[in-house]
Amino acid sequence: MTQAASTTSVVQEANAYYDELLKEAKITAERYQNFQQEIIDAKITFGGRSSCPYLRPCFVGAEQWEHVKQVSVLVNQAMDKAGAAIQQEPELMEMLCLTEGEKELIVPDPGYPWLTPTCRYDSFLTEKSYSYVELNAECPAGPAFTTVLANLWLEQPTMKKFMERFAIETFDVRQPLLEMLVEVYRTWRGNGHSDRREKPQIAIIDYLDVPTVEEFHLCADFFRKAGYETVVADPRDLTYENGRLLDKNGFEIDLVYRRLLTNEFLERFDQLQAFWNAYKDGAACVVNPFRSKLLHKKMIFGILTDARVMSRFTTEEREAVISAVPWTRLVRAGKTQTLEGKEIDLLPWILENQQNLVLKPNDEYGGKGIYIGWTSTPEEWKAGLEEAQGSPYIVQWKVEAPQVPFPVFDTATNEVVWEPNTIDLDPYMFFGKAHGFLTRLSTTALCNVTAGGGIVPTFVVSRK
Repeated sequence: MTQAASTTSVVQEANAYYDELLKEAKITAERYQNFQQEIIDAKITFGGRSSCPYLRPCFVGAEQWEHVKQVSVLVNQAMDKAGAAIQQEPELMEMLCLTEGEKELIVPDPGYPWLTPTCRYDSFLTEKSYSYVELNAECPAGPAFTTVLANLWLEQPTMKKFMERFAIETFDVRQPLLEMLVEVYRTWRGNGHSDRREKPQIAIIDYLDVPTVEEFHLCADFFRKAGYETVVADPRDLTYENGRLLDKNGFEIDLVYRRLLTNEFLERFDQLQAFWNAYKDGAACVVNPFRSKLLHKKMIFGILTDARVMSRFTTEEREAVISAVPWTRLVRAGKTQTLEGKEIDLLPWILENQQNLVLKPNDEYGGKGIYIGWTSTPEEWKAGLEEAQGSPYIVQWKVEAPQVPFPVFDTATNEVVWEPNTIDLDPYMFFGKAHGFLTRLSTTALCNVTAGGGIVPTFVVSRK
């Protein structure tokens, strides 16, 4: 993708003008601490700390946003076809390296046709390219965080002055999230559950000691204001009685917004039999279903470019996949082909091409177990390759990632400084269409809040 000069220019102008306003504002330590306290008071926290130490939001141009939407729709359509192929062809299913527990979880029919009604693509947008690196197909975090943070930012004096010169488009990701949940519930209710409430009672389910727990409460607040009774519940506290799933206070659950990762569900499977039995019996509508794991494995990008799967795509879908999805393979001894169709012996080739490759666990989060070739020593890379042969790992071709200076407050010198940060721009998808972003920044190549990064709101910017 080549961005139009006007789009690139407006983003550069917006960044430069915002930075100029920050310099004029002469941010003091007290003002910065007050801003950080506002973020904490708004519950935009990760493990108790502010999730946003930055002083400027992320801006994208209108043409960039249109491109992201177009590519995301096409790739998501291809992803749906890949999901269908996986369920029809055992050899493709085998490539995902599902565990025995995961194989058990995907058997029950969730009561609706979608594998992943909502998902989030982790992607990088530059002036010349738009590339995905992962798909969070299970239970993508952050829709309330990013929306509440954006609303908080709009109240800041610097942002108000900025908007006198530039027009912006904002996103409320909570609204399409709720609409998606309700639409899935309606479909589920129409498939043999007409005895359930027309307006569902909702439970947001995850362990309550996770560092993102505040976001569950932000979502619950929004759902309640929209007229839906909602609780936040630990799956260990659920009971299943007389065909109904209940929280510890007897709240009857019709619709589960699942934020509990499958891996963490399986780790405590014996303690979660009420939830599992209710899911198997179709006693509650659970979104996303456990079948979303079929698209959540990182090897899905390898399957997406498999010839047997690509033959199912339209020309437009195929072109979008080729442009946005990096070459990906399961790490194992043997022959395979490069993106150009050249046959290679994979393991020695990985060693030889370290500077252009990343090694990732096939199913992990928070940046765990990742080896980045261009930041690793040869010894570290070799050790990573040895680890990758002992458990399911994928190897992925490097994609271009934007490095942009972002303002932060240096508490040692009590002044605003600009540090180069990688921008991980992650569109949320609901029924295959993009609605806003989770945007993560990091001074390292690994953009992940768990690994020490942070988030900023993203606004679509244009000149007034």
